[in-house]
Amino acid sequence: MKINTGSKLLNKTIESASEAVARSVESINVLDESQKRAVIEAIEQTNVQAFEVPNTFVYRLAVGSMALVSVCVVVGALILTGFSDNQIPEFLKVTLATALGALAGMVVPTQTA
Repeated sequence: MKINTGSKLLNKTIESASEAVARSVESINVLDESQKRAVIEAIEQTNVQAFEVPNTFVYRLAVGSMALVSVCVVVGALILTGFSDNQIPEFLKVTLATALGALAGMVVPTQTA
């Protein structure tokens, strides 16, 4: 079996699945030996190619929404402090910190399998 996926994890998964199918074919009593060999040969001659297609629209939408939340919180805090002498409410500080943390977590590259 030829496997070209670019992912070690996906390669191992496909290999173990093909081995499981070959074992299950051997345990079928209804098939004669030539039919079993034909199925196993077909599995061995299979060529698997898979390529990861990134979903950039959803990623950009998520990053944009976190950035929008951050901007809205900053603008809201400035408006609240501009019209009154009160300090910035704690929930706005927490919301801004959470949004910035989520935004940083989405922007930082991660390892791939």
